[in-house]
Amino acid sequence: MALWTDRNFPQIEDLERVDSEVVSVASAAQIDLNGKIAEAQDTIDDWLSLYLQRSAMGAPAKPGDVVITSPLRRLAVASALSMVFRDAHFRQMADRFKEKWKEYERLAMCAQRDLAAAGVGRVSKPLRRPSSPMVIAGSGSLSTGTYYVCTSIVDGRGGESEAGEPAVVTTQTLATLTVSLGIVASGATGWNVFMGRTFESMTQQNALPIPVESTFSSGSSLLDNGRAPEAGQSADHYTQAVNRIIRG
Repeated sequence: MALWTDRNFPQIEDLERVDSEVVSVASAAQIDLNGKIAEAQDTIDDWLSLYLQRSAMGAPAKPGDVVITSPLRRLAVASALSMVFRDAHFRQMADRFKEKWKEYERLAMCAQRDLAAAGVGRVSKPLRRPSSPMVIAGSGSLSTGTYYVCTSIVDGRGGESEAGEPAVVTTQTLATLTVSLGIVASGATGWNVFMGRTFESMTQQNALPIPVESTFSSGSSLLDNGRAPEAGQSADHYTQAVNRIIRG
């Protein structure tokens, strides 16, 4: 599960998996899909903050430790799709867009109810995904071509963040790729590096976590039997809001 505050979900392809025409509709209606995703994320941020505040008996609460569970995933996708088709309806006044708008709005409300009933998944020690790593190509024996490189951070308790955005490097001669972390969130004690010739083929290249202040250098070939980047931390606990009656 990824952290909600990493704002890495949903992506446009997540919307397209649910509704195959969303990209073409947005293009025809001149709707900024990334803008609609951000709008949906902001709306869910507000709801999560209020929900967690209720669970904390009025104490300040922020969604910085919230992980993306299945109901939150469905809420984010349905909310973004609802906003896209709402805007498409008002720009083109097409009834079929209104029907989709209302249906995705209904699905978003169902997902929100499921999330409220199940509770919001949270982690005790959240690890933010790192930024794209710095990769320097020097002389070496790694074959020429294009390489994708991403990293994740770990803590001393076995927690691991979602992998960050990959860096893409193309070498023209035999090389060694030296990788260092980008911006690292607090709580990290080490990191893992993943490399591949394609985005889908990236696998872990280090056997043990690399110290935060250290760099990693590739060998003469990539390890292809390592694990792929994972989605991040799982929830340690679930928080449910408390319904309270305020008496005067």
